[in-house]
Amino acid sequence: MQEEVTQKTMAFSIKSAKLTAQVLQAAARKFLETQNKGKTKLHHGQQSLKQLKKHGAALSNIEITDANIGLFKPCAKKYGVDFTLRKDARLIFNLNATA
Repeated sequence: MQEEVTQKTMAFSIKSAKLTAQVLQAAARKFLETQNKGKTKLHHGQQSLKQLKKHGAALSNIEITDANIGLFKPCAKKYGVDFTLRKDARLIFNLNATA
């Protein structure tokens, strides 16, 4: 089980006359806040193509007719599929989804 657990180590320096648990806790909280600021939030479900490309996963493309879109959306929501719809001139939707 030890092999399955991944541990991360943080290193930071604190200038303090007396190191207490409260000072250490405040320093760790501030460090974690600065680490989390740079992360971007990814969208899920139906989104624009630009947002979908930010996921970095491979995109696959399928064609669906207008009648099948109503059936597709609940299934995509159920299985957590990220997708975008682009309407074609022939009223066929191109579905781009992350794999």
